[in-house]
Amino acid sequence: MCIPVYSLAVHDAHDLVRRFAAVLNNRDADPLPFWLDEFSDSGLARERVLAPTDHHA
Repeated sequence: MCIPVYSLAVHDAHDLVRRFAAVLNNRDADPLPFWLDEFSDSGLARERVLAPTDHHA
C-alpha cells in the first residue's frame, strides 16, 4: 500500500505532538532538547502547520 506524502507529514507531526505531550504529562524536561532537535530537523518548524505567523484581528 502506498501512503501519500501528506499522510507521512501528518503522521510525523502527530508523533512529535504526542511525544511533546508526554514530556509535559511526565513533567520531565530531560527529553526536551532531543525533541527540539527532532522538531527542528523535521521541517515542521518551517511550515506554518503549528504556529501561523499572520494573525488578522
